[in-house]
Amino acid sequence: MSDALRGTDWTKSEVRLCVAGYLDLFEKQNAKEPFVKAQVYRDLAQQTGRTASSIEFKFQNISAVLNEMGLDWLTGLAPLPHFQRLLAETINENEVRVRALGTISDAKGLE
Repeated sequence: MSDALRGTDWTKSEVRLCVAGYLDLFEKQNAKEPFVKAQVYRDLAQQTGRTASSIEFKFQNISAVLNEMGLDWLTGLAPLPHFQRLLAETINENEVRVRALGTISDAKGLE
């Protein structure tokens, strides 16, 4: 990650890329297709300028949002709280895709 990004809020574009990447992995997990999370982190790091570790933490934040919504999350990505409001909003914008993954039973959404 460049020093310029260290400690800065994530942009809408960065968050959208991470949510899309997370949901792509969720689709593969549900289809029992093989995937390598670390490669996805590296790819997203290259696209965003963030580190692979920061991408992994963002994925754990996505798990936390899904958890608060009463949904399942990716295996191995335990929820990490204290996420950006923008992240919750972006996941809510993807509700149709999340529903298609079968991860919502009675989604509560985030207030």
